[in-house]
Amino acid sequence: MHPSIYREFNLSLAPAGAETYVRLQHSVTGEEAIFRLQADAGSPERWVEEQVIRRFPTSAAAAELRTLYGLTRHQFKAGWTQGFGDRIYTALLQPRATKGVRFWAELIPTLPPILYSTMNTRAVEWLGRLGPDFELRSAIKSLHDAWLAVLREARGINMKVTGLERLALDLHGWPTELMQNMALLDYSRLKEKALFARLALDYLTEEDWTAILAPLLTLPAAAPLTSSSKES
Repeated sequence: MHPSIYREFNLSLAPAGAETYVRLQHSVTGEEAIFRLQADAGSPERWVEEQVIRRFPTSAAAAELRTLYGLTRHQFKAGWTQGFGDRIYTALLQPRATKGVRFWAELIPTLPPILYSTMNTRAVEWLGRLGPDFELRSAIKSLHDAWLAVLREARGINMKVTGLERLALDLHGWPTELMQNMALLDYSRLKEKALFARLALDYLTEEDWTAILAPLLTLPAAAPLTSSSKES
């Protein structure tokens, strides 16, 4: 069990027949929670940690556990969609960047503008679905999956498309009016760079994605610890 729990809470176990109950009491506020260990919940230690996160969300232990498991909840800063692509690129230029981040910082200027623009249009759309506050890992997955979807689509785009295909591209955020003026060489380069960027997504670690998103995010204000909760 994470040491932060022992630092902040008094923990005791109470067997009751075939079941075991856990009592957590905050050492400063006196707030307490009593709950039953669930046999099918996997690790008992992990179950207690989950209860700390759920029942004492504003405690220091809960904050440490959310960070440890990538569950920290965030909000987007005001105006985060403005200049989204530029903000992402600026984040990639951080001085202490990893190899993966440095690689993408060099890759983005080589991408066809239509490709990078569509990647970020899709990212803004998918990130916007997360709601008013969300877990960091959800934001990472949305950004990654949005970029991946565009890069996969780019590989299947042909110079001559039907009306239905063009409509589908429009609905997915592709600037088809600009694409009408592209030469065959431009389409070949679009597909080549899309394949290269798709493979390069694997270079980015969770830590890298966190650093990329950091300038867009803020932590929501926390409510104070108040009532106790008991489970029979």
